[in-house]
Amino acid sequence: MKRSLSLIALFACFAINTRAQNNPRPESNSHPVYADVTYGWASPQGNFADQGAPAAGYAKPGDQFTVRLGYLAAKNFALELDYCYARYGIRQDTTINGLFLYNWSYSGITFGPTIKVPMGPKFEANLLLKGGVAFVHAGIPEVSQGIVSADRTSTFMMKPGIDLRYHLSQHVFMIGAFDWAFMNPKFSLANGSTLDKQISAFHIGFGLGVRF
Repeated sequence: MKRSLSLIALFACFAINTRAQNNPRPESNSHPVYADVTYGWASPQGNFADQGAPAAGYAKPGDQFTVRLGYLAAKNFALELDYCYARYGIRQDTTINGLFLYNWSYSGITFGPTIKVPMGPKFEANLLLKGGVAFVHAGIPEVSQGIVSADRTSTFMMKPGIDLRYHLSQHVFMIGAFDWAFMNPKFSLANGSTLDKQISAFHIGFGLGVRF
């Protein structure tokens, strides 16, 4: 009898271990908290990059990184908080109308829901829609020229996106993240008026994540 129970217990352990290896994506109630870090490319879009536009930003592609913290509230639904930072060069790297130009950069904190779409035992896609606040450093004429009275400002940022994850184990996954950043910061001018700047950019990043 003891031998039979031992064989049954051994078989059960083997079955559970095999299932865990074949299906490393954890259930919602096993490891609900996760975090990941990605690094990659940031591409300015529209007037933010177009040299020919009246309100051109003269931005050229740069780099960005993102740190995310998520909570799996249900099997295919999560809430995520992230911090991102992006920096762009200037296409015309000397002057425009005799005025020096900085690099563009912004950092942002966003929060929102994530819908998970399982694509097999190891793969999943995630649809994200986040909003929050961005802190923008303008790539516009320097303050000392008397044109801009403040080259840093804060604004609302919208960041929809999608990511793909490959689960290496119950606790570790690889991630490829793709998202758009939209914002419309306003900068104060020396004459008392404001300058509106539409910023849109495409982010691509790759990295690793862990579940707790």
